[in-house]
Amino acid sequence: MDEKIKMIGGCIEALPLTEYALFHGYSPVIRGDRLTATQIKLLLKIKSDINLKMSSIARSIGLEKGPFSQLIDKMVDKNLIKRVRSDEDRRVVHLSPTEKGNQYIKEINKMTNERVLKILMPLSEEEKSEFLKSLLTMKKIAYKLIKLNKELYYERI
Repeated sequence: MDEKIKMIGGCIEALPLTEYALFHGYSPVIRGDRLTATQIKLLLKIKSDINLKMSSIARSIGLEKGPFSQLIDKMVDKNLIKRVRSDEDRRVVHLSPTEKGNQYIKEINKMTNERVLKILMPLSEEEKSEFLKSLLTMKKIAYKLIKLNKELYYERI
């Protein structure tokens, strides 16, 4: 059991390390707008998970309610996202990218792909392939874990 705990610790350490290696200092300028890492995370998150509640999105990008509300207000003012009330429960608010937001997402994806390719350039083709396959595997399994453990994400610890 101790060996598994050590392994988990090493894996958990790998996540922020990977994010740092790929995105440290990354703040792209799109059409004159400099976007912060948090703004980018929000845009990409609502594009991939449009039905998440605002509270779930805030937790997933590491913000408390107050700072998250300020972020949303700024991005609504920039016409990058919009608030959409749920048809089933009017108290529930979802976030959705605007047309401008969707255009920014496309540009962010293009710029991010170019950045990652540039950062990976010093690696051998085998290392690049292994690294990218590992990320895809992590993504696939993370989605599965989220689906299987949904109730855990709503617990207050």
